[in-house]
Amino acid sequence: MMGPSSFDRRTGAQLHVLRGHTFYVLSAVFSPDQSHILTASWDQTVRLWKLADDHIVRSWRAHRKSVAAAVFDPATGLIVSGSWDSQPHVWDASSGALLRVLPSTQWSSGAVAIDPVGPFVATLGAGDALEHAVVEVWDKSTGRRFATVPSQEEGADTVTFSPDGQRLLVGCADGAVRV
Repeated sequence: MMGPSSFDRRTGAQLHVLRGHTFYVLSAVFSPDQSHILTASWDQTVRLWKLADDHIVRSWRAHRKSVAAAVFDPATGLIVSGSWDSQPHVWDASSGALLRVLPSTQWSSGAVAIDPVGPFVATLGAGDALEHAVVEVWDKSTGRRFATVPSQEEGADTVTFSPDGQRLLVGCADGAVRV
């Protein structure tokens, strides 16, 4: 069994080892209150862990391929996961319910970002060829596509919103970061 570990930043001491995934963990993030960890894995699952006792609170298996990223929305309590199955999922963290599948037109959606103050979620996927990256911006409450950011010819691996939600950063395969 595989899972993430957490460490004390001052001492380097390992604090937790969370076991339960059956393959590589590709993403691990703290909840806004730091009481939980959200993970995404090649085993096609998203898992929510409670740090107080190191147990799995929820495990979601709705993606058909590896889950590359999962993020918390601190404003709404939603979780968004991105997978190589091209179908970003929006979950309710408290009930565990799958609220919607975003109808992406991209080959994959391996990176996701939450607008920290607004209604949007961004997904990064491959367009018509693996080397062309496309960012799609969605309304997280309705699932409607709000915008498609033009393709990055060299590909991209990461996307994130600015703290005020007004800009997107895209980390590209050509070594550039585009704003």
